[in-house]
Order: sequence, then structure tokens, then C-alpha cells
Amino acid sequence: MSYDRAITVFSPDGHLFQVEYAQEAVKKGSTAVGVRGKNIVALGVEKKSVAKLQDDRTVRKICVLDDNVFMAFAGLTADARIVINRARVECQSHRLTVEDPVTIEYITRFISSLKQKYTQSNGRRPFGISALIMGFDFDGTPRLYQTDPSGTYHAWKANAIGRSAKTVREFLEKNYKEEDVESDSGTIKLGVRALLEVVQSGGKNIELAIMKRDEPLKILSAEEIEAVVSDIEKEKEESEKKKKS
Repeated sequence: MSYDRAITVFSPDGHLFQVEYAQEAVKKGSTAVGVRGKNIVALGVEKKSVAKLQDDRTVRKICVLDDNVFMAFAGLTADARIVINRARVECQSHRLTVEDPVTIEYITRFISSLKQKYTQSNGRRPFGISALIMGFDFDGTPRLYQTDPSGTYHAWKANAIGRSAKTVREFLEKNYKEEDVESDSGTIKLGVRALLEVVQSGGKNIELAIMKRDEPLKILSAEEIEAVVSDIEKEKEESEKKKKS
């Protein structure tokens, strides 16, 4: 039997190969990093260079699901578009039904359930995306969740998905300090520093979105990102001088 073609059949050692193939598609996607602060959530993605004649506004890895929640994805963009549209409809349906915005865990669970259905349905394949879902619950609590193609999800303080996610996650584990994310600037800097581990060309290849409590999503301009990068470089130089002295 061809186990790798039949997605509803387990291989003899208990694997679903189609799910593992979907995870490989995620590993080839752009790197995305999310950091949860005290009063802010920051989400940065590696921005790949576009063709000279292409309009870069149509190449987005960060998207709004509702006023209080947004997400970034790594993997197949076409698959992501379907998941995003379904999630947006669910957010609006939730508002109409209960007159409150979704909680971040609610919409994460919805997306995870959607993905899981596609791992056991005949004639379908799993979605080839992982997502970082961030925002604020209506009580003002910041949240960060990550979902996998298999349909699992977990809450995080900081996490990375996509290409070189392991390298970035190790950096975050080493450098995440509770006192750093007490401030908005410290949270943003941690996200940018983590992305700079894998983005070689500095701020021009980074897209960064932030959301503060009771404020709408803000996409930082190239100039604002460059300012953050230059601050990080100055801090590095100062710390190196201190070590030498």
C-alpha cells in the first residue's frame, strides 16, 4: 500500500506522511517571529525580495483577522488565503452571535480544528501552513498562539515559525527576559533581534506589525524599522566595548 498517498491511512510506525510533508512546506516558508509583551504584541516576518515590476503591497505575510487579532504564516500562501478567509468569517459570525470580539484562543482553536479536519478527510490534503496568531482578549490580556499543519496549537511568550525557526527559537530561549518585555520598545527590539539572526540584509527585508492595548494594528514603516535596527547595532557596539575594556 502507498502510505504517502493515502492521507487517512497511518503508516506502520504510526506516521501520517502527508502531515509531515506539510510541515516540510512550512520549513521552506519565510521566517516569522512573535513576541508577547506586557502591553504590546509584536510580530515580525522576513520580507522576501519581489520582482522589479511587482507591486509589493500584494505580497503580505501579516494579515488582520479582526480588530483585536492578527496573524502571520509560513508555508503555502494559497493555502493561507483560504484559512484567513474562513477565520475572518468566523470572527464576524462570533461578533454577530455574542456581540463580543473573539478571544485569541477561540479563533486559534477554530483554525486548528479546520486544519485537523483536512488531515483525515478523503480526497483532501493538509494545509501546508503554520501560523502565529496574536492579539488582545477583550479584558486586555495579550496572547500569542502557534498552530501546526497537524491541527495542534500552543500558547507562547515568544516563538518562531518557517525557515530557520529552530535557530531563532534558540536565540529567543537564550535572550528572553521578563524585564525586557515589560516595555514596548524592549518587546519590539527582541523580535527584531531574533529576526536579524536569519535576515542578513538588515531592516529593509523585515516587515513588522505591533498592536498595543486598546489600539489598532500598526505596520511599522521601513524608516521606523531601520531606526530600531540602528539602535540594536549601537547597543551591540557598546556591549562589545565594555567587554574589551
